[in-house]
Amino acid sequence: MNDIINIHNTIDESQVCYPYKSLIFPGGEPHVQVDPKYITDKNIWVDARICSADGFMTLLCLLDAIDNCRPRRMALFLPYYPGARQDRYQDGTAFTLQLYGRALRRISLHSILVLDPHSDILRAIVDVDAIEAHEVAIPLINKYRGIIAPDKGACGRCAKFA
Repeated sequence: MNDIINIHNTIDESQVCYPYKSLIFPGGEPHVQVDPKYITDKNIWVDARICSADGFMTLLCLLDAIDNCRPRRMALFLPYYPGARQDRYQDGTAFTLQLYGRALRRISLHSILVLDPHSDILRAIVDVDAIEAHEVAIPLINKYRGIIAPDKGACGRCAKFA
């Protein structure tokens, strides 16, 4: 699965994606460039379907480049929030959820929308809006006979759906 990141203007109903250039330096660092004419004083939303750490770093670079063009507002749709399962602090381990949240909050985002956060810790630490799995899955109710809850965090989400 590849990382897919698109830039849109919230007013443009055509859903045209604004172009940007992306490259990887020889050391592996991502670099992006956006054209300010698409961004400056516009309402921008970024649709980030990322599935890798490299994709997250590219997303951070892109958000920073957009922020540097002074959009009127910028929102992020991040269906999968990286690090969401690492939602508890333990001595000797990285608190990844908070680490990613701090990185995102350094950008002037007006809102972040995620799908089915792993736990309520994400909302508390990062201040995201969420679409719950049960809200998305309602049309599927008649197709399945059971709900699987693989861990304690999933039990609460499954109860909402049930």
